[in-house]
Amino acid sequence: MSGTKSSFNFTTGLCIIKICFIIVVSVAGVFYFNPKNLQPFFKNGITGVIQGSSVVFFSFLGFEGITAVAEESVNPKRDVP
Repeated sequence: MSGTKSSFNFTTGLCIIKICFIIVVSVAGVFYFNPKNLQPFFKNGITGVIQGSSVVFFSFLGFEGITAVAEESVNPKRDVP
Protein backbone atom coordinates (compact mmCIF):
# COMPACT_ATOMS: atom_id res chain seq x y z
CA MET A 1 0.00 0.00 0.00
CA SER A 2 2.92 2.31 0.68
CA GLY A 3 4.17 2.05 -2.92
CA THR A 4 0.85 3.21 -4.30
CA LYS A 5 0.75 6.23 -2.01
CA SER A 6 4.31 7.28 -2.86
CA SER A 7 3.72 6.98 -6.62
CA PHE A 8 0.53 9.01 -6.22
CA ASN A 9 2.45 11.72 -4.37
CA PHE A 10 5.22 11.70 -6.98
CA THR A 11 2.73 11.97 -9.85
CA THR A 12 0.85 14.76 -8.08
CA GLY A 13 4.09 16.65 -7.49
CA LEU A 14 5.09 16.38 -11.16
CA CYS A 15 1.64 17.54 -12.22
CA ILE A 16 1.86 20.59 -9.96
CA ILE A 17 5.31 21.44 -11.37
CA LYS A 18 3.98 21.18 -14.94
CA ILE A 19 0.99 23.41 -14.17
CA CYS A 20 3.24 26.00 -12.49
CA PHE A 21 5.54 25.99 -15.52
CA ILE A 22 2.60 26.53 -17.89
CA ILE A 23 1.34 29.42 -15.75
CA VAL A 24 4.80 31.06 -15.63
CA VAL A 25 5.24 30.79 -19.41
CA SER A 26 1.72 32.14 -20.02
CA VAL A 27 2.23 35.12 -17.72
CA ALA A 28 5.63 35.89 -19.26
CA GLY A 29 4.15 35.61 -22.76
CA VAL A 30 1.54 38.27 -22.05
CA PHE A 31 4.26 40.92 -22.05
CA TYR A 32 5.44 39.87 -25.53
CA PHE A 33 1.98 39.69 -27.12
CA ASN A 34 1.56 41.91 -30.17
CA PRO A 35 -1.85 41.92 -31.92
CA LYS A 36 -0.19 42.90 -35.22
CA ASN A 37 1.28 39.41 -35.40
CA LEU A 38 -2.23 37.95 -35.78
CA GLN A 39 -2.96 39.91 -38.95
CA PRO A 40 -1.95 37.27 -41.54
CA PHE A 41 -3.75 34.59 -39.51
CA PHE A 42 -7.15 35.94 -40.50
CA LYS A 43 -6.16 36.65 -44.10
CA ASN A 44 -9.34 34.98 -45.42
CA GLY A 45 -11.46 36.07 -42.46
CA ILE A 46 -13.19 33.86 -39.95
CA THR A 47 -14.74 31.80 -42.76
CA GLY A 48 -11.28 30.70 -43.87
CA VAL A 49 -10.44 29.57 -40.34
CA ILE A 50 -13.73 27.65 -40.04
CA GLN A 51 -13.24 25.99 -43.44
CA GLY A 52 -9.69 24.96 -42.58
CA SER A 53 -10.66 23.57 -39.19
CA SER A 54 -13.57 21.61 -40.70
CA VAL A 55 -11.23 20.02 -43.26
CA VAL A 56 -8.84 18.98 -40.50
CA PHE A 57 -11.70 17.67 -38.35
CA PHE A 58 -13.21 15.49 -41.07
CA SER A 59 -9.76 14.25 -42.17
CA PHE A 60 -9.06 13.06 -38.64
CA LEU A 61 -12.53 11.56 -38.36
CA GLY A 62 -11.95 9.53 -41.53
CA PHE A 63 -8.51 8.40 -40.38
CA GLU A 64 -9.94 7.30 -37.05
CA GLY A 65 -12.68 5.33 -38.81
CA ILE A 66 -10.15 3.51 -40.99
CA THR A 67 -7.96 2.62 -38.02
CA ALA A 68 -10.98 1.31 -36.10
CA VAL A 69 -11.90 -0.98 -39.03
CA ALA A 70 -8.30 -2.14 -39.42
CA GLU A 71 -8.08 -2.83 -35.70
CA GLU A 72 -11.02 -5.23 -35.79
CA SER A 73 -10.18 -7.06 -39.01
CA VAL A 74 -8.40 -10.39 -38.99
CA ASN A 75 -6.01 -9.55 -41.82
CA PRO A 76 -5.82 -5.75 -42.20
CA LYS A 77 -3.32 -5.88 -45.08
CA ARG A 78 -5.85 -7.77 -47.14
CA ASP A 79 -9.12 -6.32 -45.84
CA VAL A 80 -8.31 -2.60 -45.66
CA PRO A 81 -7.01 -1.20 -48.96
